[in-house]
Parts: sequence; structure tokens; C-alpha cells
Amino acid sequence: MKQTLIIPKEEFAFLDKVDQDYIAEFKKHVAATKKTLPHYLAFHGYKMLEDGKFFNGRLIAGGIKPRFVTPRIERHVRERTETFFDVLPTLQKVLSSSKAVQTYFHLTTTEVQLLRAPTPFPHPVIFARFDSVITPEHGLRVYELNTNCAATPGWVEDLTDVLERFPFWASFQKKYHIRYYSTWAKKMYRALLDSYKQWGGTASHPNILILRWSGQYNQDSDFLCQEFQKFGSHAFVGDVQQVHYRDKKVWYHGTAYDLVLRWFDLSHLLEDTTPLYQDILRAFYDGAVCIVNPLSSSVFAHKALFAFFTDERFSSYLTEKQKQILGNMCPWTRIIEKRKTTNVMGDTVELVDYLIKEQKHLLIKPSIGTYGANICIGKKMTKPQWKKVIARGVKDGGWIVQEYITIPQHAEPFVEDNKVSLKYINHDFGPYMIQGRYVGAMARSSHNLVTNLMQDGCFQIVGQVKKQ
Repeated sequence: MKQTLIIPKEEFAFLDKVDQDYIAEFKKHVAATKKTLPHYLAFHGYKMLEDGKFFNGRLIAGGIKPRFVTPRIERHVRERTETFFDVLPTLQKVLSSSKAVQTYFHLTTTEVQLLRAPTPFPHPVIFARFDSVITPEHGLRVYELNTNCAATPGWVEDLTDVLERFPFWASFQKKYHIRYYSTWAKKMYRALLDSYKQWGGTASHPNILILRWSGQYNQDSDFLCQEFQKFGSHAFVGDVQQVHYRDKKVWYHGTAYDLVLRWFDLSHLLEDTTPLYQDILRAFYDGAVCIVNPLSSSVFAHKALFAFFTDERFSSYLTEKQKQILGNMCPWTRIIEKRKTTNVMGDTVELVDYLIKEQKHLLIKPSIGTYGANICIGKKMTKPQWKKVIARGVKDGGWIVQEYITIPQHAEPFVEDNKVSLKYINHDFGPYMIQGRYVGAMARSSHNLVTNLMQDGCFQIVGQVKKQ
């Protein structure tokens, strides 16, 4: 039986042609270079990784070859991602009101309290990035949602600057009518000001404090800080541990701030009860500062919440139209526990038995986690290892099993000794959302099945191309 395609293969064939044309131009450029590679390739020497590692030229995909999408593919991405976000207010309402749902998703008392804290925003998440893949057979399929530090905008603009230094880029861009997303910082600034006004702020250019963890190097936040200053706001990148809350104001190094861009993972903060960490929590509960993303949005980063879209227990919360548009966008996901449920095909099974039987088609990971850590891919493990992970999930709670989504591979140019070679590596796609609307995308490449930047992944920009 012939499989129905979500996106015609012709769309992807055209993108392959654009890729090949770009690589050919890049090879000619490198061949014409008579000296050591120019400084724009040294972008990978920047300290982009938060643990202090450097790219050191091991993967030259980022900044050298962008990723491309067609208008048809992008319309599909927009429809699915925005429909997904339209469901989030319903999800927040259910999570904050249903004790049974809170228990199922292993929410802590603090997380429930955060969800119930009033916020003035019409949408529970302001900035977010999906991790996903796109194929003709299934269209867009997402496997994670980042609602904590949705880093992308600064890196994308840096990569765009690198790309524009290629002498062949202008003519190549004109040839394929390439439109790639820029002014990311300006879009973020507008969304911040909009959220600030919804909160009740009146300053035309409020002071903005970008908060991250101590020792967390994030070039993206530094770039945003510089851009916000250009737009007229006093902006500063600070350590969340050094925030002080007094007189109903958030203070940092002697300056009062009433607008905070939260660029840190909240799970660490919730586990630490020291007074310094609690200042930002008290300010949030008191409504004394506009925090974007609000602290409550961290709950939506739980990987278990994909079960809300795929578990039969929650199907009544989605409209038929939403179900039709989303299709299999979200991978089959379950909290690991001893229960009967439906499997990927919709048949009723004993969950634990099913996990053991279908090891090669599944992965297991904690519901809360960052940097691609503790992801257990079934086909990469022995049976005893897999059973041990399942047992841990049942015992500890808060672990999920998820349908394994195959990461597509594509050729990327590598440069060694001023020569270009092609290597097939894994690709994922990162739609970016601002106030529930799709505003563009970034992409990542890696030799690893886990394409996280901290797992030797690398960023790429995404441009829309049109047929000639």
C-alpha cells in the first residue's frame, strides 16, 4: 500500500538541488583561497559552549552552509506549531486545577504553585523553540520544547553575519530568492515591551535584566544585551544568584529593574532553597517584576507533557480540528509506570511489557533534563541495560518513554587543509515561537543521534527558497 505523503517529495528534491548548488559554490570559493582560511571560518573558535569547550573546527556546518525550506514546507510548519501553542492555555488550566493530572505528570508542589500564580499575559509561554525533524512521510515531528532558555536569536544573527561575508552569497541569494530570518533581537525586544505593557509597565524603554546562572556562558544573551541597548533600553546580563528583592523591586548591582528576560533553566532554582535563589521567586509571586518567560512557563518544558497530546487519557481536551492538524506531530509518549495503555498503533497493551518488546523503536529519558543528558536510545543499548532503565523509571517516577524519531542525515561540507569534503551527519530543525506565533527557525547538525549543542551539535541558520 502506497504511503500518503504529508509533504510532496518534490519539495525536498528541490532543496537537495539548492544544497548541491551551494556546496559547489563553496568548494570553488575554498579552492580559490590561496592562504589560510579567512577569519570567518574562525567563528567556531568562539566560546559558544557553556562548559567551556570550543568547536575548534570539528564541524564547519554552522555559518558555512545554511539550511533551506520551501514556502510550502514553512506553511506546514507554521500551521502545526501554532496549533500546538493554541492548546497550551488549555494544558495550563488542566495542570493547575486537576490533582490527578498533576500526580500523573509528577509535578512538584512548587510547580503547581507557579502555574497558579497570576500572570497578565494572554499566552503562558512568550519565547520557545521546538526540537524537531521534517520528512515527506510525516511532515513536522517534534520531540522537545524549550521554554526556559530558548537560546537562538543571538546565534542566528551572528551566523547570518558570517554567511554574508562569503563573496558568492549575494548572487546565490538572488538566484534562489532566499529570504532568511533576521532582526531576531528586534522581534524579541518588541515582544518584551508588549509583555511589559501587559504587566502594567509604563516606561518607553525599561531597564532589562537578562538573568542566567553563575558560570553559564551564553553568547546569545550577550548579543541580545548589546542589541537591547541599541534600541534604547539599559540592559545588563546578570547572575540569578545575585538578584536582590526589596521594597517591591528587583535590584542588581544597585540598579532597579522591572523587566527580566529569564535565560536560565528553572529546575536548578527550585531545588535550592537558599535566600538568594528565592528572591526572584518572591518577586514573581508578588507580581513586582515582569519576568519573560514567566517562571510558570518552565513547567511546559517537561518532556512528559507530550503525553497530553498522545495519551488516550487526554484526547477529550483537543478539538477534532486540532487533532487533524497536529496529526502525529508529537511522538507517542507515556510516563513509565505499570498500566494498560494504547501503543503507537492504537492497540491496548501492558506498558512495561511493550517497552521491553519494542526496545529498538523507543527511547527513555527523564521528563526534566537539559543538554541532551540521560537520553537512553533503545537500539543503542543491550537488553539488560534497557530493562534496568525501565525498572528505574517505574521506581523513581518522572521518566518517560517516547517513540524514537529517526533523525534524517544530509551531506555537510567539512574543511581540512583548505579542501572541502562532504560527510553525512544528523539534521534537526528548530521552529521558534514568539507569543504563540511562528517567527522563523534555526537548525542543528551533529554526528550524534542527540543533536543538542552540548552533545557536539552545531547551529545553522534557515532560509526560505523559491523555485526559479
